[in-house]
Amino acid sequence: MKRFEVIFPQTKMPLQAIGKVVRKSLKTPTARYTIQMYGVHRSFQLCSEEDARRGTRIFQYKADPCLHEGDVLEFTEGTCIIHFSSASNDNCLLVSNECNERCINCPQLDRTRNPLLSERNAQIIALLPGDVHTIALSGGEPTVDFPVLLQVIKRLYAHHPSIHIDILTNGITLADYDKATELSNILKQETSTFCITLYGDIPAIHDAHTRVAGSFAKVHAALHHLAYYGYTIELRYLITKMNYDRLPSFIEYIYDNFPFVDHVSLMGMEVSGDAAINAEQVFVPCETYIPFLLVALQKAVMRDVPVFIYNHPVCLLPRQLWRFTVATISDWKTGYSKLCEECDLKGYCGGFFTTSNPKYIPTNISPISLNYSVEEVSV
Repeated sequence: MKRFEVIFPQTKMPLQAIGKVVRKSLKTPTARYTIQMYGVHRSFQLCSEEDARRGTRIFQYKADPCLHEGDVLEFTEGTCIIHFSSASNDNCLLVSNECNERCINCPQLDRTRNPLLSERNAQIIALLPGDVHTIALSGGEPTVDFPVLLQVIKRLYAHHPSIHIDILTNGITLADYDKATELSNILKQETSTFCITLYGDIPAIHDAHTRVAGSFAKVHAALHHLAYYGYTIELRYLITKMNYDRLPSFIEYIYDNFPFVDHVSLMGMEVSGDAAINAEQVFVPCETYIPFLLVALQKAVMRDVPVFIYNHPVCLLPRQLWRFTVATISDWKTGYSKLCEECDLKGYCGGFFTTSNPKYIPTNISPISLNYSVEEVSV
């Protein structure tokens, strides 16, 4: 989630306060936002240091966060976190910091239990705007505390009955058929998607990534349970130094074993957290695996396996792969170089992770020019 610095009002505030932007004013030289705090009758103001008047209900920002009406914010000492952005289609609720895997490539470091998450999520859900149509549930691993996950889903439906819910999970918990059944009794099949990562086509590769013996088999069980209950499934393959050469065989494996998945996503890596610590083991530059990616996409097209390429700058890929790329990096993590300003595909390209270790952010960026002639355009 995007964060920005704030100066707190000259009054006592709780350590954690959730609020929603109910008005944005541009009448002053800098933007001024009216914030309605959860459970507080009177509103607060968020404005620039230059515009701030003396008062007990004035937050000050150092740089304009460019908020919108309906944005849901969390204020903690010196910081504001944007938990929901009305201008984004990529909003996510963190259900749990904990995880039942220890992935060598995990972009996160903090896996400690946060007892405040459940109440925080309840307040965020209560403040979500009425027209919200999709949200993702993530972690950590969102299924680790299963009753809490069910509670979050129930709250979302209570406020927004038709909301589409994406669940980003490793699948281990849902290998338990009883839990998959319990979830199916609450989560609507027609408006939900499961995004599950499978790191390889053989157990040794997948389990080496998760560092949990038997996780490969559990993912398989979870996929079949979810398919049985009619859920849409996105199967993710994160490309690493440990598995890039098996991209073609992975497509074959999906074709043979999982004809029910909605699509396969071949993903570039965010090199932060554990992934940055273990970069020598897991990071592989794009140019190294492009030959394998090309063969994998050829096999996917021949076998009618729906496939997309996530988290890649378009200019790093051969032209024949451009049509498979999707801009998927969260907007608050997306970065572009100065050269990207000259590129005709900037609005189509997903850029790169600004959260990655700078050593692993691509530098071989080259602007793309779509310089079609009149004859080509008229065809």
